[in-house]
Amino acid sequence: MHQAIELLVKAHASLVDAEFSPKGYGHKTVKIVREYSSQIEVFSDIASNTEHMDLIAGLEQAWLSVRYGEAFVSYSAQDYKNAANIANLLSDKYFYASGTPLQAHHFEELKNLHKQSDA
Repeated sequence: MHQAIELLVKAHASLVDAEFSPKGYGHKTVKIVREYSSQIEVFSDIASNTEHMDLIAGLEQAWLSVRYGEAFVSYSAQDYKNAANIANLLSDKYFYASGTPLQAHHFEELKNLHKQSDA
């Protein structure tokens, strides 16, 4: 969960800041969301949702421990839904901002746009 959200957050930050250094933030996704929330609308939306920010913070804290098998983390069904919602929202907003399709429905939207422009 964390890696998908982290990579999408870093992709958004890279779109608005040519000097953005993903390595400079490590796995600190919450910090990126907060620092760029005034420039990236979807970050503002996420930052204003306590449940989403708490989930991201928890994922961030657990990342290294789980990654190296030093801990076990369990999430509720609601946490999984929230993570999927965050990732889908970030993915969709990235597609609309960059034109880069990341999910199957993005390709369908591009196909429909091409049909409209050919008409």
